[in-house]
Amino acid sequence: MVRPIPALVAALAFTASASLALAQAPAQDPAPVRVGGTIKAPTKVKNVDPIYPPIARSARQEGVVILALLVGPTGTVQDATVLKSVPLLDQAALDAVKQWEYEPTLVNGVAVPVIYNITVAFSLAKADAAAAASAADSPATSQPVLEPPATGRTPTPAIPATDAQPPAVRVGGVIKAPTKIVHVDPVYPAAVAPGTQGVVILELLIAPQGYVQDARVLGSVPQLDQSALDAVL
Repeated sequence: MVRPIPALVAALAFTASASLALAQAPAQDPAPVRVGGTIKAPTKVKNVDPIYPPIARSARQEGVVILALLVGPTGTVQDATVLKSVPLLDQAALDAVKQWEYEPTLVNGVAVPVIYNITVAFSLAKADAAAAASAADSPATSQPVLEPPATGRTPTPAIPATDAQPPAVRVGGVIKAPTKIVHVDPVYPAAVAPGTQGVVILELLIAPQGYVQDARVLGSVPQLDQSALDAVL
């Protein structure tokens, strides 16, 4: 009856080691809960408005991006996933919401991660109004005068660079798009790869006399960009 004793001692030693290992293991974060039922949407304490992407403004793109947020126990946004996409606006929405902060969500007195869906709306009217208000708060500065490019037609004289020259304004709100009176179709490049097509988005600077002073590419189709620039200039 002596042999069972070492086995009993070994079993006690194993149990003690397991208890020690359990005590030393780091505490696991609680599983995230979803908003719904008794779980209320967390209260936002820090908001950051999205920055309207210039390419989306030029394309007159607006809409609502729907995101799923994972808000950590401390109230910071740990992750965000696009559920409903507006391609030109998704990244701006993600960049903004990842800076938001919330009050911690408590379940039985314990702060837990929470998952819930939010919407980020992009409105051109609102963005244009904010830009106009910002411009009104900033001191007026004279704009650089750009000579019209050589196009084969008689160029309109350049605007004199004077402090009295009004600053350029952007189309939007009460500023309507100018009416085009001369149109030139772009020439499809002969060397372009077969099947190449797309939309080139340009930003134009139009002088008070009505000619295009400058143009820059916002949305590029590399093989077609120059043809688009040559036409509008």
